[in-house]
Amino acid sequence: MKVGTDGVLLGAWTNLNGIKHIVDMGCGTGLVALMLAQRSKARIDGIEINQNAASQAAENFASSPWPERLNSICGDIKQVCKLLEGEFDLAVCNPPFFPGHVKPPEENRSYARHINANDWILWFNAAFEMTTSTGKAVFILPFENISERIKTADQSGFYPEAILNIRPKPGKEFKRCIVQFSKQKTEMIHHELTIETGERGIYTDEFKTLVKDFYLKL
Repeated sequence: MKVGTDGVLLGAWTNLNGIKHIVDMGCGTGLVALMLAQRSKARIDGIEINQNAASQAAENFASSPWPERLNSICGDIKQVCKLLEGEFDLAVCNPPFFPGHVKPPEENRSYARHINANDWILWFNAAFEMTTSTGKAVFILPFENISERIKTADQSGFYPEAILNIRPKPGKEFKRCIVQFSKQKTEMIHHELTIETGERGIYTDEFKTLVKDFYLKL
């Protein structure tokens, strides 16, 4: 799978202060987990339902500078979460975004990018179950219907405490949000990020500052 901007933003923006054990839900081939390992000393478990992706993640973890802190688990998050209840300080997730009836041709990308309407609550429930009483969860989500996603998280017991609204370039509508959730109610802090300047392929200073540690050239 290609390295996607969504995963890079999630891995770069997530607050890791005081975090010792992380679960990456739906980790794919391990991009976000590797970024979090680079930014912290935390132990990180990646859970992935697709066998090929989970195997590639395991290879990527073993080849990284932090193999002792990274672990790939192949399994369905709905089952695995029951075995790992309360294990983590932080859950991160780049979940499928798109309605199930619109699918790309590649099977693996179909697994990674598509979601049924009822699946949102399953992702939030899993994150809630696997984190400690003071644990947090960070999701990257589509900006469209973001209020509905936040309400769904609220049903699981999560409350938004920080949000980054992301637009592709100046004058465009927001396309993505990264939301940090907590199990305690707090006043939500809002941030904004624009990825490109008005010129295609030319990135804003704020974007380059956020992701500079993860690109050889930018």
